[in-house]
Amino acid sequence: MIFNIGIAHETALISNYIVAKDGTGSYNTIQSAIDAAASKGGNAAIWIKNGIYRENLSLRSGINLIGATGLGDFGDAEIVGTHTPPLEGHIILRNLKWSGEHSIFYSEEPGTAHIAMLDTCLNVKSGYTFYLPYWNGSEGGAIEFFDVNPGDPAQCQDGVICNPYGGVKVFLYNAAIGAGKSYVMQISGEMVMLAASINCPAHFSSCAKFQCDSGIITAGISFSGDATAQISNSRIRNLDDSAIHMDSSEKISLNLCVIDGINNPVIDGHSKGVLALNGCIFPNSSVISPEVHITKKGFLE
Repeated sequence: MIFNIGIAHETALISNYIVAKDGTGSYNTIQSAIDAAASKGGNAAIWIKNGIYRENLSLRSGINLIGATGLGDFGDAEIVGTHTPPLEGHIILRNLKWSGEHSIFYSEEPGTAHIAMLDTCLNVKSGYTFYLPYWNGSEGGAIEFFDVNPGDPAQCQDGVICNPYGGVKVFLYNAAIGAGKSYVMQISGEMVMLAASINCPAHFSSCAKFQCDSGIITAGISFSGDATAQISNSRIRNLDDSAIHMDSSEKISLNLCVIDGINNPVIDGHSKGVLALNGCIFPNSSVISPEVHITKKGFLE
């Protein structure tokens, strides 16, 4: 006995919103696809085919942008401009290269959206990837990076995040962010970093809480206000100035870290807080300013 099984074939699109410069998609611009998805209730993925898109986008919660092929590192789908993020909700940005002369994402509102960037290449000529000074971390505002390329350091000056007031939460996993030394990353909330690097100066101000494991910080780090930090198995480097500037009134703990700098002192500041050094190595300068209150355990010069 022979059984015949009939199989019905249907044509299914990976997304109803496909953007293409050459006219092979459903839309010619990214913004038109975003607006169309929003008019139908959102909760959609915008699929962006290869090309350079010069648009200043108004992004919407739940309408995610995805490059159609490859990874963002290769710039197959590149978006050039300055964009307004959604003020609430969430958005995922994946497989894209983001380029801009100054800020890529800009808002002076106290937004609470969670913004996630994955498989991304950043290309900021002079400014910040996220200029969001009041983005509100206590109400859920967050920025998340995974598998990010910071761009060409010979061409980029990117402080990545400007959030000196809002307390935005930052999550940095297996990613590299920041380029150059012209702009300082400004963090005022909780930041968690694992197997990642920061390649611009980093400043943690009042209310900041920094947790870092297996990280590299290549342009120095500073603490002020009541910032706290726990940094383990990491390298903090700065060959132009002090590697660490300690002005926090609270405790900063460094465990099994390499503090690499040629400046004397390599750690400076004027602080009532405590800088705790546990098993740290100083391959070059080991001079610490006497105005910094330190405790040492397993200290190696």
